[in-house]
Amino acid sequence: MERHPEKIAVAVFVTATMPAAGKPMSFAFKQNPDKTFLFGPEYLARRVYQLSPPEDLTLAMSMVRPSRRFLNDATMNGDVLTMGRYGAVR
Repeated sequence: MERHPEKIAVAVFVTATMPAAGKPMSFAFKQNPDKTFLFGPEYLARRVYQLSPPEDLTLAMSMVRPSRRFLNDATMNGDVLTMGRYGAVR
């Protein structure tokens, strides 16, 4: 989205941490270093996929994995998001 906002119509952060402009991607993760998030089938069905076809929920449940935050990844620690383009995609 940062590199090509004109090619993306909309971005949805459903089960993701919202990144902050002007800060490294790892900033949000460092605020709550000990927390793990895992959405169970009931939560997904009632709160995330309640308006979606059943096959979307089935696919989502098959793809749920505990998150590894990649804090040691170089791309997570640079200033990836700029103030100039932050919010350019709805």
